[in-house]
Amino acid sequence: MVENLRGINEGTFLSWDFSTASLRDSFLGHMRKNGVQMGGCGERSVRLRPMLTFGEKHQEILLDAVQSSLKGL
Repeated sequence: MVENLRGINEGTFLSWDFSTASLRDSFLGHMRKNGVQMGGCGERSVRLRPMLTFGEKHQEILLDAVQSSLKGL
């Protein structure tokens, strides 16, 4: 479902693509429902743009929301 993951080993400079813009938009809607504000970029990409304070507890919150949102698609 997730394509072209970019930024591995680059800290929080992550982005990835979905196959369609509508799938990306649906994912972003699920993320918002799960308490994470994210935005799209370009036609079908998602970029992670975290706050300056982004620690391990934030990683867990983000990953839980991403997993839940992907399952909801």
